Amino acid sequence: MLIAASVAACTTAGPGNDRADISPISQAALHAAQDAPEIKQAAILSKTVGNHKAIDDLLRKAADIGNPVALVDLGDRHSMNGTGSPEDLVAAVDFYRRAAAMGYAPAETALGKAYRLGEGAALDKAEAAYWYRQAALQKDATGQLLYGIALLGGEGVTKDEAQGMALIQAAADKPDVMAQMLLMTITMMRQATAASSAVSSNGKEDLSPSEIDHMATTAAKVI
Repeated sequence: MLIAASVAACTTAGPGNDRADISPISQAALHAAQDAPEIKQAAILSKTVGNHKAIDDLLRKAADIGNPVALVDLGDRHSMNGTGSPEDLVAAVDFYRRAAAMGYAPAETALGKAYRLGEGAALDKAEAAYWYRQAALQKDATGQLLYGIALLGGEGVTKDEAQGMALIQAAADKPDVMAQMLLMTITMMRQATAASSAVSSNGKEDLSPSEIDHMATTAAKVI
């Protein structure tokens, strides 16, 4: 079964139940966004020291006309990997949300992580799962990995271990180093569970809710 079809078959629980999927940004629009002069100039300036204001000005100029790449870059600059001020984290979520609404996968995963960690938005696992799923539908490796973890433990979505593992494997096959590391971690955790004879009734060594929660939180922080 195709991974995209597998993802489409899984429905989120909670607020996202009846929400329509978002069409991916077209390749033509994405290329235009990436090739915007402001984006190219900001990339050049980022290699030098002391040009933060100039970079912000360029990105804001591009963001004002709806450039999703600029919106995500601004979101990342405000978030500072989750260490920004409360006001900056809220601003980052707004930037991510605007780009995610355009179907830009990096924005969808970033928005999902903000909801999963409660950074700039109220912690909402169902909302996080919804946005992870949108990126996973585009076969985005990060989206596949994060949505796979959500499915693995039923985090904001109906639990489906088989589909969760399939998505994590699909990300690992790209290859995605984080997904590959996670697969090894899951294998070791299951072996440890089996060794302690804590085997579920279906003959598989289930990961505990606390283990899944730790895995989902750690992945959202480091990816």
